[in-house]
Amino acid sequence: MYPERIRRTMQYAILLMISVLTGCSTQQLHNQGAAFLEGFVETSVTQHMLTLSDVDQSCQLGSSMGPVFFATHSITDAPPATLSLLYLLSANCSEQQAFEAEFRSLRALQDGRPTEAKDARTAQKRWLKLTAERRNLSFKYALEANNYPYDEASSSCPTFTSDQQEMVFLLGLLTGLQAIISDAGAEMRANVPRNIAAIAARASYCLDDQKWGGSPASIRSAIWVLLPGLNAENQDAWAILDASSKQSLNFGIRIPVALHATMAETSNNLPQLEKSLSYLQQEIQPNPDYSLLDAIALSHITAISDRIWTQAKGERTPFGRLGFLPDHVDEDANDEQLDDLL
Repeated sequence: MYPERIRRTMQYAILLMISVLTGCSTQQLHNQGAAFLEGFVETSVTQHMLTLSDVDQSCQLGSSMGPVFFATHSITDAPPATLSLLYLLSANCSEQQAFEAEFRSLRALQDGRPTEAKDARTAQKRWLKLTAERRNLSFKYALEANNYPYDEASSSCPTFTSDQQEMVFLLGLLTGLQAIISDAGAEMRANVPRNIAAIAARASYCLDDQKWGGSPASIRSAIWVLLPGLNAENQDAWAILDASSKQSLNFGIRIPVALHATMAETSNNLPQLEKSLSYLQQEIQPNPDYSLLDAIALSHITAISDRIWTQAKGERTPFGRLGFLPDHVDEDANDEQLDDLL
């Protein structure tokens, strides 16, 4: 069951859609209803939603409500902050499907079923393409909501009037980076612009790193690992990722740990991968205002761990072993076999 505030919002959305589809109301009523719905969600529901820790429920909310808010945005032309968050959440749903397909492909390959492995890898790429598209939209809407003309190199930082605005901007930069990674896994079929990386790195300086638990610095340092040419001052990206990961444990949102692990896996850096996963051995208290963000970060780290365990042992991370690597890790073997098949 959805929490009461979210359930009520969905009821309002359904009533609004009925009035629009049946034509039983005037255009003025449509505008007022859409504006009320957007305002109610942004001021009340969003803050409540961020305190939840159910990643599956939140991603389903994003998938079901995203089309509704896309329609209301076309009516009100209000800043699309909520729309950005909904696309972020829905991208988690499609990415989970991509993970499941990937794990099926790995197990099928290990069991000597190459046709099934190839089919599952194709399904994975399709889900990654959708994930990249959703994340690209989340990035664009987040920057648009904060009046940040990301296509201009000399863009000045937004004037934030609330922590929620900053949070939407921060998550937009994160999803921009993730969109590039997802698109790479989909053979670039989502056509995510590669200049997003430079934009996100530059825009991350608009946010206070101390205030947001190391997340802004982790975003730009992750980009530097991915694209070293953007690291104009040759800063130690791994050292920054590690420092940000430690900082995030006290802040209670482990976005930097997730980025640390993602970049370590992407660059095949086993020592950094072990270091990033080791932070999961520490008990933390999730930030009560943003429990959902920590839960999403943890789900990303868990997926990385599950991939490693599946490659090595044919099974996901066993209970009680999150944060630990299996005894034998051969990160490239299965990928190379799949590449040969494809």
